Amino acid sequence: MNPMMFATRLPTRGRFALSGNHISKNFVRRLILDPTTKKPMRDLDIPHELVRVVDPETNKIGESPVRLESLVESVNRQKFYYQLVSEEPFPIVKLINRQEEKRVRREAKAKQKAKKVETKSIQMTWNVEIGDLKHKVAKAKQELNDGNNVELSLVKKRGSEFVPTPDRQAKVDWITEELDEIAVFTRSEPTPFITTLSFRPRAQK
Repeated sequence: MNPMMFATRLPTRGRFALSGNHISKNFVRRLILDPTTKKPMRDLDIPHELVRVVDPETNKIGESPVRLESLVESVNRQKFYYQLVSEEPFPIVKLINRQEEKRVRREAKAKQKAKKVETKSIQMTWNVEIGDLKHKVAKAKQELNDGNNVELSLVKKRGSEFVPTPDRQAKVDWITEELDEIAVFTRSEPTPFITTLSFRPRAQK
């Protein structure tokens, strides 16, 4: 490889602009994918003999190119690896801490999962028949197993027969007991016409 290629002028405009030997964070996060495996190029799979290295603390590019093979052999490959983050205006690699990378991925996955949690509303009347009641509770179980929160409301239907307080409480107790194995009962909001029972999956913190 011709060392003169490293004399290429640094781009000063655009999305991947470089200023002096400093590289923007967005630039560093670019992933150069292997055309065959479609995975980021790393270590000796990087098709360049000479590369420049991003300083992990200052985010600046090393002034002189170094041999990739020597670079890779200088680190504990069980804990670190070098990833190709740019090929223009010259090959640039960045040292990646495998443990830190896993931590970042776990946090990102947890945040993504948290964003997907929804609260599903299920409604029934106090006079609901046992068959319909079991069906509603089964639906609540499905939503909880899918990771969603559930608000189960029992309402007084206009013109329907009044359900005594002990019977209403017995129905609430039965529902909470049925869901206790997979859900945490978080609160009950009773009013003269509606009582809302709130549940969240036990696995959810």
